[in-house]
Amino acid sequence: MLGNTLLYQRIANEINRTSLDIRIGILHAAGSRPESLNLDLADLFKPILVDRTYDYVIKNEIQKLKKFFEYGEKYKPYKYA
Repeated sequence: MLGNTLLYQRIANEINRTSLDIRIGILHAAGSRPESLNLDLADLFKPILVDRTYDYVIKNEIQKLKKFFEYGEKYKPYKYA
């Protein structure tokens, strides 16, 4: 997902700006990726930043769709005239 990718990249950039070693991840260290610290740190922030953003966008889009469509019998959508 795009949100996860952006979060991983942002955290990797911030790690590289500090003196931390990006290869010393704990949870994702067993994988084949040499850079795993950014994945470990992103797991902490993912529910706050990415998931809430997705929930917000989806909820607002559904509200917008409800304004334009009306559901009739057997859930057939009817467009407002």
